Amino acid sequence: MGFWGPALFSNDTTCDVKDTYLELLKNQATDEEAYTKTYSEYEELFGTDEEMLFWYALADTQWNVGRLSDHVKETALKLIAEKAVPEEAREDEVFYVKYQNTLKKLEEKLNSPQKARKRFPKKIEYVTNPWNVGDVYAYQFNQKESVEKGLYGKYILMQKIGNFKFYQYGTHSVVQVFDGVFDELPDLNVINEMRILPMVYPPGKFPFENCPKSFDEFVSPFETSLKMGIVYSRIREYPKKNLFFIGNSPAEGKEYFLDEIEDALWSCVERLLSIYYFAWRGEEY
Repeated sequence: MGFWGPALFSNDTTCDVKDTYLELLKNQATDEEAYTKTYSEYEELFGTDEEMLFWYALADTQWNVGRLSDHVKETALKLIAEKAVPEEAREDEVFYVKYQNTLKKLEEKLNSPQKARKRFPKKIEYVTNPWNVGDVYAYQFNQKESVEKGLYGKYILMQKIGNFKFYQYGTHSVVQVFDGVFDELPDLNVINEMRILPMVYPPGKFPFENCPKSFDEFVSPFETSLKMGIVYSRIREYPKKNLFFIGNSPAEGKEYFLDEIEDALWSCVERLLSIYYFAWRGEEY
């Protein structure tokens, strides 16, 4: 536990309690389950110098979502009346005074009518990694920017070659993009004659200063740019109607780390494809 300010949630403990309780509600736990599981998760704090932080955080969070129980309210108010704070908050007099002001505001809040009960809709379950290793898809350019660039309605091919984990968003596809566009959907065998499109500017073409002037100057190996991890974090971002399955061709199926690939959200993919497609015209590697 460490304070970085006198606000209620300016320490690790209160932030963790709040996040745990809200995450349980988001996962459709009942009010009783959310309280019981949060209590159990932080039971080790009871009887320590940090116990009051648990009650302050839980009381504030329950009030905000319209679920403040009498027991939690009474416990938090009793601790506030006792001016209960961790030893760390007492070490600096100015900090202590400011923290007591924070608790005074919390007391006023808890004694006021709590917010209306907040609903937590059930999360929509969807597959974040729907492609098989080796799958080749044609992506059809469909955004307004592509009209100006002459790409609207054309197709570019990408193949899944592996997987990667992106923080809390789970496992997603790593693809290689083939360097070429088509007016009509091509056959699978065309990929045998195509090079991979790098997901980075060519040396010397970066639109900002102090950037690589040669392949040897890349901070990350240039090979990193030949792979792109696409994060499928929101169901509405996946451009299903603009993806066409072409077929499957053998691929390694490696598990990648973030520092081994370029990564992007699906919402950014078309812009990146058009930028790098034109950037590599006439460039060799």
